[in-house]
Amino acid sequence: MTSRAKIATVALLAGTIALGLYVRVNDWSAWKRVPDAALYEGEPLLLTYDGYYYLRLARDLAEGTYAPVDELRGAPNPPARPSPPPLLSIVVASLDKWTPLTLRWAGALLPPALGVLLALPVFAWGRRLGGSRTALVAVLFALLGRAYVERTTLGRLDTDCLNVSLAFASAYFFLLFAEAGSRRRYLWFALGLGVAAFYALWWDSARLVAAGIGLFPIVPALIAHRAEDRRERGWFLASLAALAVAALLLAGFDLPRRFALELAHRIGQIARAPDGVFPSVEMSISELGRPSWTEVARATTSGLPGLAAAAAGLVLLVSRRPKDAAFLATPLLLSLAGLFSKRLLVFSVPIVGLGLAYIAALVADRIGRRRLLRFAVPAGVVLLAVSMLRADLREPCYPRIVPPIVAGMEDVAALTPAGSIVWAYWDAGYPIAYWSRRATIADGGLAPRGLAVYNAIPFAAESRREAANFMRFFAARGVPGVDRLIEAAGGDAGSALSFLRRVHAAGPAAARGILEMEPPRLDGDRSVDDWLAFLFPAEGPPLYLMLDARLLETHYWMIRFGSWDPAAGGGHEAFFRSFWSLREEAGRISSDKIAIDPRTGEFLRENAPRPGRLAALHVHDGARSRTVTYDGGSDSVFDFHPRLGFGVLQDARASRSLFTSLFLRSEADSTYFRPVRSDFPMLQLWEVRGDPGVRE
Repeated sequence: MTSRAKIATVALLAGTIALGLYVRVNDWSAWKRVPDAALYEGEPLLLTYDGYYYLRLARDLAEGTYAPVDELRGAPNPPARPSPPPLLSIVVASLDKWTPLTLRWAGALLPPALGVLLALPVFAWGRRLGGSRTALVAVLFALLGRAYVERTTLGRLDTDCLNVSLAFASAYFFLLFAEAGSRRRYLWFALGLGVAAFYALWWDSARLVAAGIGLFPIVPALIAHRAEDRRERGWFLASLAALAVAALLLAGFDLPRRFALELAHRIGQIARAPDGVFPSVEMSISELGRPSWTEVARATTSGLPGLAAAAAGLVLLVSRRPKDAAFLATPLLLSLAGLFSKRLLVFSVPIVGLGLAYIAALVADRIGRRRLLRFAVPAGVVLLAVSMLRADLREPCYPRIVPPIVAGMEDVAALTPAGSIVWAYWDAGYPIAYWSRRATIADGGLAPRGLAVYNAIPFAAESRREAANFMRFFAARGVPGVDRLIEAAGGDAGSALSFLRRVHAAGPAAARGILEMEPPRLDGDRSVDDWLAFLFPAEGPPLYLMLDARLLETHYWMIRFGSWDPAAGGGHEAFFRSFWSLREEAGRISSDKIAIDPRTGEFLRENAPRPGRLAALHVHDGARSRTVTYDGGSDSVFDFHPRLGFGVLQDARASRSLFTSLFLRSEADSTYFRPVRSDFPMLQLWEVRGDPGVRE
């Protein structure tokens, strides 16, 4: 390659990286147009809940409060903070310290800056497969793939901004080791090991799996390795064995077992498998769902034709270059896993880019310099890239937690005493810990058996007394407390939960009678008084319930988990739909999605084949509420807020839940739940009281 060609290649690579960076920060222009959806105090919010985990740990590092125990998670049994701290948090804290960036700006800008670094290993692989042109095409498609853009865009603070790059980089260094003809190859081997070690530190939530991904290319590297003499090979293998022994000594000889358990856990997450008789929270996470072929195509290219071309290119690549495919085995397998989990489509994007670039190079070589066809491949590449670029720019990403909810979370710190626990649905755990500096019981990183159910029980409870007493019990006893009860019930989780619900709904006085009638189910040497003190703790931290607008979207899973019956293996599958832009005119409540006749209770939803009939209509006009019931109706109930133009259609079971009672109807009852902050429909805070506890 001439000097001019090299300069042109570097310039095109830099331009492609700049384009990828532009795509990732372009959402800022959309955010400035609607600051109420994305900006708080002039700074960008993070896109996802998990990002606040890393941002809070970065703040702890910056403030010097990074203690061994993470007192703001998993109350009342907080876990240890990760040691060493996540590298992502360390980088954010360092940017806050050494640059003009604040923590939140650093957390927002770091993902795009690191995400475009994927261009470097993809370029290296593309150049090997077909030269610089192939490499540039591969980089272009890798940086424009929608799934990868979404995971590395402005405000998406997560380890994905380097996870994919490191997998490709380690594979490439081990390939160079296998092919180098001098002792310089050991430098490549050391770089491969270094990248794998960095990968294990970087992907803090799956360190052993990350190490496995980074180290797997050693297998084809050792098979292809050719030492200059037997003695050299012997020394190399001995050194490798010594490194393996040192790793076992440092990490423990149970390292293989822990790796297998972590790998099985990750596979279980992808499969969204239940945890024994309890559901896994992954069941409710949409990004772990299986994508359709159309979704795969849109996430990696711009449609099915592009995906088909990439698949053809990958088949040809594997068949014609099996050695390269062997070193790319882990990225290839991870990309195939994207067919079963949307979450892993981020690994599919660069593989699809390589497939497209490879088949484009093959077709271009076959066409040669034929006058009428020689521009066909470049034109196809440009058209596909433009289509992907338009999709990236057309669909801006917005934070899942909007500024009014963030403001409410900040207020929680002033409205609650230090040491309080805020009970919220699990997905709000990380943001509450960051914005409120208050402990929560569940979040996206805690997965003890049954927590998904225990967390949701109060939201779905039909009895306020049951909900409050259960919350007070759990805030004092935690998962170990429920486990002790399950053990006392002979390991029958269904019976234990049913018993727990009954005694908490009954209260301490009536619970004594229940305990006296069912002593065999509570074996051991505990007396009835002991069990009462255990079930109704006299002391515990100040406890608050937080409800917010996000729960209108997660209501289905909240009710299903909260009503879970371990014996039946399921919970109530609630019908719950919210409607905005409702108006009252001509004696009807209507929008473009639904029309309701308040006189008869008849309603018609969009695209419904026939009208339905309500069992009840609840109208909430400020501090006043009125209810209309209808004879002969179904179990559908509608709650209407005329001042907001907002309403909810739900089934009867969902309408009796604590969530509906407190959030939609604001039915205050200071006996069990005292209102502390009410900003419907954004955020409410309730003090949880419960029945007086029983002292041991």
